[in-house]
Amino acid sequence: MWNTYGHDGGFGMDGLGWTLGMGLHGIFGLAFVFILTAAFVLLVGYLWRLVAPIPAAPESRRPGGSEPALAALELRYARGEVEREEYIQKRQDLM
Repeated sequence: MWNTYGHDGGFGMDGLGWTLGMGLHGIFGLAFVFILTAAFVLLVGYLWRLVAPIPAAPESRRPGGSEPALAALELRYARGEVEREEYIQKRQDLM
């Protein structure tokens, strides 16, 4: 009965199955391209960090890792043995 003009009554080229299949094919194709692009970006970022690591701060600028002279000056300032102006001047000299 439906064999006229290409309609065979099933899910052939002109039926619902072909249209639905094409729509899903497009969605899965886009998802595949998106996943490949995301994987490539993550891989490049990972490799970039391996090749160019972030440089560490100099030893004198690290918190808690200051030189012994600066640590001694800070201790003397905390005890009140050194005035503020003298502390600032000596700190600038040491840095």
